[in-house]
Amino acid sequence: MALPASVGKERAAHRVTDVLLRAPRRDPKRPGLLFLEEAPTLLAGGSELVEPLTTAARTLRSVGFGVIFCGRDVANALPGPMVRTLQLNTWWWAIFRSHEEADWIYPHLLVDAAGAALSEGGRQKELRRLMVGLPRQKYFLRVKGEPALPMRAPTVPDPSAAAKRAEAELQGK
Repeated sequence: MALPASVGKERAAHRVTDVLLRAPRRDPKRPGLLFLEEAPTLLAGGSELVEPLTTAARTLRSVGFGVIFCGRDVANALPGPMVRTLQLNTWWWAIFRSHEEADWIYPHLLVDAAGAALSEGGRQKELRRLMVGLPRQKYFLRVKGEPALPMRAPTVPDPSAAAKRAEAELQGK
């Protein structure tokens, strides 16, 4: 049985708060990681977690603790100040189909011969066009201090075939 979305968000907010409060007191020799899947959903609507997570993104590296924010259309889904903090304080980005986020990686792209023939504006326009139409599994990886590179996510085998079980059975239906 699934929880109503509001109850699930409330429970997630409490759990994230607990993890953030414990993070500075943990053993820094043992790295910690908070993985926020669908972060924009959790942080939408003026969530009380925006400020603590913005602070965590800036400060928890010093105690060996990382926060991974995952979600679609981060540029539009999260509050502007939080997006800016994440841009400045994260080590890497995996950017899939996104017009706005193309601007984040543009300054870090390597220019090939075809790109060199275009004007600056032409290269930006071409990247935006490319980003919006990226095929499934294709993305750009931006690691701080390195050029942004086109990548392809691996193909993952169907879990029902690997487990030799029906998909409905794996989903508990």
